[in-house]
Amino acid sequence: MIIAEGTRMSDAAETEKGATNIGNTVVTTRKLGLAAYIKMQGGQLLDFEPNTNMFSFKIMSDNVGKSAQDWEFEYLNLCCYRHDSELVNLRKLMRR
Repeated sequence: MIIAEGTRMSDAAETEKGATNIGNTVVTTRKLGLAAYIKMQGGQLLDFEPNTNMFSFKIMSDNVGKSAQDWEFEYLNLCCYRHDSELVNLRKLMRR
């Protein structure tokens, strides 16, 4: 996988330029909250790999070229991130 700007974040988003069409960016992530945020921002779901829980999105328009770190920072700075985090923690508690 080619990572944009040499950025690789463990268990976060990875950005691959030119993977779909010229001018598009492909972003992959295992984080459900981040995947939902990318979809809310206009990302088109390309694939979901159930074995690895990896979502792949095609990014177009103003968001083309954003690095994986850009997506992660935007999401982490949202007020909704705390809600998502608390939801995940409660879900983990329910599975015990």
